[in-house]
Amino acid sequence: MKKWKNWLLPIFTCLVVLCAALLPQRLSELRDRALLGAVHAEELTDDRLPARPLSLAERMELLSLWLSEPERFTLVTQDLSAKMTPEEMPALQTQVWKELNSLVVAGVLSEEMLPEDLSRLSGERASVRLSEDLRGATFLQLGVVDKWKGPDLSILLDADTGHAIALQVFSPISAHLAATATDIGKAFMDRLGIENQVQTPGADHAVVLLPETGVLYDIYLDYSDGEGGYCSLIIQPEDSPSPAAGNMAGIYDAAG
Repeated sequence: MKKWKNWLLPIFTCLVVLCAALLPQRLSELRDRALLGAVHAEELTDDRLPARPLSLAERMELLSLWLSEPERFTLVTQDLSAKMTPEEMPALQTQVWKELNSLVVAGVLSEEMLPEDLSRLSGERASVRLSEDLRGATFLQLGVVDKWKGPDLSILLDADTGHAIALQVFSPISAHLAATATDIGKAFMDRLGIENQVQTPGADHAVVLLPETGVLYDIYLDYSDGEGGYCSLIIQPEDSPSPAAGNMAGIYDAAG
């Protein structure tokens, strides 16, 4: 009898653990049968997966958040320079030329605003992840200073598509661009296939809204010294006076 009593506590403990493991599932099955007449099952669809691929507009939203609130993100960077493998740097230069030429065709840039070549191209790959929901994206922050011709170019590419999603250009130019800041902003977004609406039209400054995410983009077009002077063009998410936003301008030094 004494031995039997010694076994009561372990047996009782095992029963409690077994009930805790099986009872909730059994109760759920009974509830489903009572309400639905069968056990309820639901297929897991792609949009319920935590790692759902982000659209380009959503990655641009992350860019905007990162530039304005970098403390909310984890950041991993990798330097991109002439020390890359012989295959990697030419491929990167080819992609940048492709984007620059597409910007010329779209009317965003003029040929006068392009560097002579991309031999001085450098920058970094930045992978950012939002701490709250683990959404992430990777961007290529690139710059080139053409010391002979004069233009300074900073361009930010979406790593997934290779498309330019922000840029800054400072270049000698002999004539004003025919396009206004409004025209340039529309052309920049239209070429990406992203829905956009002009919120603030203007010749020198415009604001474009991306309705899918609510992100606002600023487009600044500034001329100095009149004809034969300099043209400065900036296209980037609105209100980003942060250390991360300064990275684009800082690329000029890295490229030089």
